[in-house]
This record gives sequence, structure tokens and C-alpha cells, in this order.
Amino acid sequence: MGVCSISRSDFQKAMLQTAIVSLDYDILDNLFTMWMKKGDDCNKGGGVGDSNSDSDSHDGQHIISDVFLFIASCSLLSSSSLDVCARLRFSFFLYDVNGTGVIERDEVAILLTGINTNASYFGDVVITPRQVEEAVEEAFDGRETMSYVDEDERLGESEGGGSRVGGNHNSGEVGLLRKISTHPSVLKFVAGAGSVRYGTENLTHDL
Repeated sequence: MGVCSISRSDFQKAMLQTAIVSLDYDILDNLFTMWMKKGDDCNKGGGVGDSNSDSDSHDGQHIISDVFLFIASCSLLSSSSLDVCARLRFSFFLYDVNGTGVIERDEVAILLTGINTNASYFGDVVITPRQVEEAVEEAFDGRETMSYVDEDERLGESEGGGSRVGGNHNSGEVGLLRKISTHPSVLKFVAGAGSVRYGTENLTHDL
């Protein structure tokens, strides 16, 4: 997937154009600041607590180098009525800009790291990069790509023609969302039972 950057000024303009409420505006603007400082490292081998990003400015503008990753990693801010699977699906859907319904192993690792990083910025106890890696490894079980939509949903959507997600995927690729959402490490993350907080440990993501 191609990487698309966004400047802080353009991001703020986009939020104003969508008439986002002031509280959400402030939260997202603060997250943008944190990603410029540290979170952007998720896409370059870093993780929570790293500070080796060199992409926080360009021609005098503050930028995030991968806006799709940033927005998708904000899925934890979506409606509290959504369960873990629904939030993950939303995150994958946003990151899947080509609408294939398929996501790569490394992309999931990057996304989970981004979500984990965002949670740490709110002061939550989060999981380690190794725990993220284990969840991804066990979910993909040696595969490089998997579908993030179930077979019955793909059939219904392709018949109705109302979704950009669909395609020819075999049944062996079903269940990615459930595998990740029920992984012990992810359950710890959801329950706030991780082992590290932002700034307390220099974590790296070495997938």
C-alpha cells in the first residue's frame, strides 16, 4: 500500500471541514502531536517509547508520514458500543485503501503497534512489542496475507454490490479478526492488564 503523508495544518483543516466537535478535535490534534514525536516510528521499526523519528517536519511543516496508519490506529476511539472485532475491522477497513478485503501480516503488526501506541498516550497500561508479535504470528500461522471479512459477509456484500470489500479468498483465510481479538495478549490489552506504560520503558517493535 502506498504511503500518504499529511501536514498538521491540512489535518486541522480536514477536521474543521467535517465539523468535528471541539473535544474530539483537541484529542486528535494532541494525538497528531504525539505521533510526530514518537508514534510515527511504528511504521519504521519503532514502538512505544522510541524517539528516532526523522519525519516530523518537511519544508517547515509538521507532518505524519502515513496518514492511513494514523487514522486506522485511532480506531480505539470509535464508539464504545463496538466490540473488539468491530474496532479491528474498522481499523483494517480504513487501512485497506484499495478495498481488497485482504491485509498483510506486516500491515497488521504495524496497525496493532499503532493502536497499542495510541492507547499508551492516554496513560493506559499496554502490551509489549513481543506480545503484539506473538498475536500476529499465531493469527497468521505462517501466511503472509489473510482476509479480514468472513465468508458469509463477502458473499452478501458482493451480491448486493454495496461494499468495496470482496474478492476471491479461500475459506482457510477466514477468522483473522476472531483470532486476534481472542488472543491472550490482546485480551490483556483490552482489559488494561498490560505490563508497560508510555515513557516507562524504551520499547522496540522488531517484526
